[in-house]
Order: sequence, then C-alpha cells, then structure tokens
Amino acid sequence: EFTLPATPQQNAHIESYHSILESAVCQRMEFENLENVRDIMNRFREFYNFNRIHGGLGYKSPYKYLLQRNVDMKNPIHEADLQNN
Repeated sequence: EFTLPATPQQNAHIESYHSILESAVCQRMEFENLENVRDIMNRFREFYNFNRIHGGLGYKSPYKYLLQRNVDMKNPIHEADLQNN
C-alpha cells in the first residue's frame, strides 16, 4: 500500500497505530540496545494484534475479529515470527 508523502489522511489506520505505539511504548520506555528495541516492539505487536481490544472491531482483538469473520490467516504474525526476529 502506497500513499503520497505528507498525507496522513490517506493512511489513518497506520497513523493511529503509530500514535498508540508512541504513547504506549516509546514515551514510557528507555531502550538499552537494538536487541532490546526489537524485543519490546515484537511484544507490543503481539499484544496489539492478539490481546488489545479495539473499539472499531466490536471490542475484540484483531485476531479474534478475523477468526470470527473466517479470514484465512495462513501465516499470522504470532510467536513463530517473534522467535525468528
């Protein structure tokens, strides 16, 4: 998905995610090194996709929302990906 530079209205869902990431992680944490950044970001991604409820999804996590809609998730971002990063 491509958007024009300096047009946040074209990708509001990404801007929203970045805002949540900024307030939940970046403003609260001090990172020791790059490995620490990767670990914390992977744990946040896991939480965001599998545990955090989203009002726009009927107060379900994205994972539960997609499961209920029978979306085929052949390779969901989950623990396997976290171990490979």
